[in-house]
Amino acid sequence: MIQEKLKSASAASSDDPLSARRLSAREREVAGLLIAGYLYKEVSAQLKVGLPTVRTYVQRVYRKLGIHSRKDLIRVAAKEREERSHGDDAA
Repeated sequence: MIQEKLKSASAASSDDPLSARRLSAREREVAGLLIAGYLYKEVSAQLKVGLPTVRTYVQRVYRKLGIHSRKDLIRVAAKEREERSHGDDAA
């Protein structure tokens, strides 16, 4: 299960739909793991940081994106991914 999440997270980060936003590299990394379905404690273990640090990153991501939940984060990422793929079609 963890291996599946890792594959999903690396795929999400390669698309990086949040790159246009003013998120730090670490914030994008945390967001990618959340989008991939990681629990906070799994993010903590994967990034080798404490749970309070993960919570801080999540709060920063949510604030910068103007959202309030993981569900909102997934919607934002999906919307940006869709907009990018349509932009690639136009080129």
